[in-house]
Amino acid sequence: MDDDREALIAAARSVAERLGVRRLGMAAFRREAHISTQRIYASFESWHALCVAAGLEAEEQNRRVPDEEIFSAMRAAFLAADGICSQTDVVRRTPISMNVLRRRFCSWNDALAAFRRWARANAPDFPLMDALEARLAPSRGPSPLAPAAAAVPAWPPGEGRASGEVLGFRAMVFAPINESGVIALFGMAAAELGYRIETVAPGFPDCTARRHVGGGRWESVRVEFEYRSHSFREHGHDPDGCDVIVCWEHDWPDCPLEVLALRDAIAALPGR
Repeated sequence: MDDDREALIAAARSVAERLGVRRLGMAAFRREAHISTQRIYASFESWHALCVAAGLEAEEQNRRVPDEEIFSAMRAAFLAADGICSQTDVVRRTPISMNVLRRRFCSWNDALAAFRRWARANAPDFPLMDALEARLAPSRGPSPLAPAAAAVPAWPPGEGRASGEVLGFRAMVFAPINESGVIALFGMAAAELGYRIETVAPGFPDCTARRHVGGGRWESVRVEFEYRSHSFREHGHDPDGCDVIVCWEHDWPDCPLEVLALRDAIAALPGR
């Protein structure tokens, strides 16, 4: 047990150093170190106790992260990526969690717009402002299949197969309305999101994949597909058996796992 305590302390220090922080949250630690909550609590009475032993500050689960901290982290992530990267990349490159971004902003576009306001006032020398402006520029026009701006009459549902809203992303004409659609969309965009799919099969988790972590290195991740992230909990899945939930809509604010919401992730990709 003592050996595992030392291993956990070393892992916490390593993650904190890699993220460049002294205040470390359990979600970020589990994501980066691939260590289960059961293992943590088998050696320490609390997350706070592990952080104290590692000489770190424990991130309080309900602490409101200051806007300054969020925007500074976004700026660092954009500079490291040399571009306006996706919400998922910001989460991967910084200690800011997906849950924090989701609770603070309605969408990734709203987060980028808020960051632009912050950068103009606090980081006027931000070198990627032109790229940010281009990313936030309105679309040049609707998809040929998009409905007209005027209200579209709704017909009583019949026996035809239902579809989601018009998406117009590559070969995906309409947005997913179920888990199968999420799987298809992820397959189209996985490579550009930094993933390589190894297996997709019935059972839990749905998928095993490799994810690019920089420097020519790839890490293995276990992926569960859901239409909405909260379905993971409703299906009774064990968070320790999965690394990432890939979904269309992220509606689980207190999710203990990393979430890749395709609605936001594909917004920055070509093909729309």
